[in-house]
Amino acid sequence: NKRPATLMVFDCLQEKGKDTLQLPYIKRRQRLEDIFSLSPHTYPCLLQLVEVFENVEACQKLVFDYKGEGVIAKRKRSIYKKGKNHRDWLKIKNWRIIQGILTAYDHKNDYFTVSVYDDSHTTLIPIGKCKHGLTKSVHHVLRDFFLENGEKVNSVYTLPPTTCARIRTLDLHQHELREPEFEQLTPEIDAKQCTITKLKEDMAMFPKHVNITSLDKTYWLDLHLTKRDYLVYLREISPFMLR
Repeated sequence: NKRPATLMVFDCLQEKGKDTLQLPYIKRRQRLEDIFSLSPHTYPCLLQLVEVFENVEACQKLVFDYKGEGVIAKRKRSIYKKGKNHRDWLKIKNWRIIQGILTAYDHKNDYFTVSVYDDSHTTLIPIGKCKHGLTKSVHHVLRDFFLENGEKVNSVYTLPPTTCARIRTLDLHQHELREPEFEQLTPEIDAKQCTITKLKEDMAMFPKHVNITSLDKTYWLDLHLTKRDYLVYLREISPFMLR
């Protein structure tokens, strides 16, 4: 009752009981805009039309500012097709790049466990599992490294926190990385640099054009909150801090 769900509409597959699948997207879109131009009492705020952009840079900036998942690009003249075996639309993801430690490998499902240290560097915190993104040869070398040197419990091989990687992800939801993919292994990175604080900073996606310094400066001593904590909070609640 306090915050009802909103249905975001981006395509029209039927109109008055008749399929519109064979109409080009630009015409299906026009039908939607005609419907939403009717009285707001007929289509209240619980039903929203997804906005369309023709300027890619402007759209991508908006997605970055609001930490959105990405951009969907569609061919204007394409008819509607089910599934993904076509090239009439594509998704450009707004990746967050994080650093993690590979602490375990499960031989049963081929996934590597990604962890980070707590800020005292005493406890490892698992944040997800990853298997995609590496070339076949690099994946095999990494797998064999765990199989030959790891401590085995059932199908899982664990190693001390020494092997690090850069990972692309869409978000961290309920302490679990969403759609993680390897970008590359980073043997030059000290595992002690992969902390929960660094993870929060990376997930915040601070814009490169904003010069940010002294992130470890304490702002609220009693609460042990730093400038980094404050900026991460601002980044979560509003895109306007970027300006």
